[in-house]
Amino acid sequence: MLSQSGTAWSNFWTLSPTESQAPRQLRQLVQLSLLYSTSLPTARTQFPPRRRQAPNAALLAEHADIRVASVDISRTFRTIQSFLKSSGDKRLVLDVARRSIAASKVSGRTPTQTEDEAIALICGVSWVYQRTGRLPEAITEADISLQLGQDIGSDKNTAFCHKCKGRLMRMQSEKHDHKGHESAALLRDSTRHLLKAINYFTGLKMAAEVGDCYSLLGRTYLAAGQRPEARAALAEANKRLLDQSNKDYLDLQIAIGDLVARTNPRTAEGQYTSVLMNTHNDDAQKSEIFARAYLRRGKVRAPLGEEARALADFHRAAGIWHSLQDHYAADFADWEIEKKATYLDSGAVRLLETYPHDVRVRVAYLVKDSLQTRPVAMSQRSPLPDAFLLGLVPEARGLLATERPKW
Repeated sequence: MLSQSGTAWSNFWTLSPTESQAPRQLRQLVQLSLLYSTSLPTARTQFPPRRRQAPNAALLAEHADIRVASVDISRTFRTIQSFLKSSGDKRLVLDVARRSIAASKVSGRTPTQTEDEAIALICGVSWVYQRTGRLPEAITEADISLQLGQDIGSDKNTAFCHKCKGRLMRMQSEKHDHKGHESAALLRDSTRHLLKAINYFTGLKMAAEVGDCYSLLGRTYLAAGQRPEARAALAEANKRLLDQSNKDYLDLQIAIGDLVARTNPRTAEGQYTSVLMNTHNDDAQKSEIFARAYLRRGKVRAPLGEEARALADFHRAAGIWHSLQDHYAADFADWEIEKKATYLDSGAVRLLETYPHDVRVRVAYLVKDSLQTRPVAMSQRSPLPDAFLLGLVPEARGLLATERPKW
């Protein structure tokens, strides 16, 4: 239902997000409302009325006539992206990004609409693919955005593309199937992209983004085993990320904990705990950071002999990620839980760790189910045969294909 309500700031048209279609006779009004919604100042979460308009703008963009309102729909994503991401609804982020991209390609588009497309590709489509484990596709979308931004001379878009590619290359190197020289090459590429991003953001005088790039660079150096370089990069990040309520600051604190985790797990535990002191927040992007802090804290508590507390942290991390429908990330926490279960022996854990986390977890669930139907006392059970575990892998992949369709 379309209605008007007053606020301390202005009057807002609202369209219930549960509406499946805007009535045909209100098409023109929808287009006017879309124009109003996306003409709001830059999104900031401290302005609740503006934040509440994000779902409306998304719905209006979906139903407005793309041929008539292409300019307004084209800029919808860039206008409300921070609100969309803070909601945690990745499907909505992807849908709005794709709708904006489609609108940006209508005949007669302007350079601004070309930039709209570039932003929606890197900050929307690639962003979602990264967070749902589709890393090769995320890199492809980042490459398309990078080229578009360079073609129209958008240094800001180019900077963000290099930053995102730096993160993606490091994540790709950490996947189970990238070892040795291939992993090293990906980490070198990560370093190269992040240094380019630092140069661009420095020229644009975007100090906080420079700081976040140094934080990401520190993670890349850590993954490459270059601890002195990691320490120096994180120190540079610490000079620039000063807002302690900002998600990039919190992310940096986790990276600092990672730096000392191997040599001083108790100090790292305190570092992760300091991040978790900020959990009174409803921003999904910060919730994801808290989940990572729980996961990291659990990993350092286990070697300290605090198994029960570690397990509780893994459950908290998995719970947050599942609540955000971020099942790809949740698999990392779920695997920490499963590999400590009594139904997986050490040999089974070693074998399963040659597979991606989602497959590992599903095979572990299948093992648990099979043992429940044929209960055997743990003291009497032999180690699980490799052939038995390998036979469950195709079934696990099939379950994942059914449970997690690609958007």
